Amino acid sequence: DMLLGLTVRDLDAQAFNRYALPASTRGVLITRVEPLSAASEAGLQRGDVLLEINRKAVASVADYRRAAGAARVGDILTLFLYAPEAGQRQLKTLRVDDR
Repeated sequence: DMLLGLTVRDLDAQAFNRYALPASTRGVLITRVEPLSAASEAGLQRGDVLLEINRKAVASVADYRRAAGAARVGDILTLFLYAPEAGQRQLKTLRVDDR
């Protein structure tokens, strides 16, 4: 999705193992962050798990597409994610841009 600058995929056993995710994790795995995108500027990284957008659960790629598709240029989105490298959940804000 170029609006946010993210490529995501559904979580699978491989992702849980590779990133040692807590079993209760429900979200989508970020597999790519476009350089210079809104997501990149917000500090999102490949391997982060996106849990919520604006307090709405993102449990699948379909959920992500729905939330991202509703976003408009100039919107400020609050993203709740799990960062495996830090071993903690984090809030990030992202301003939707038109690149």
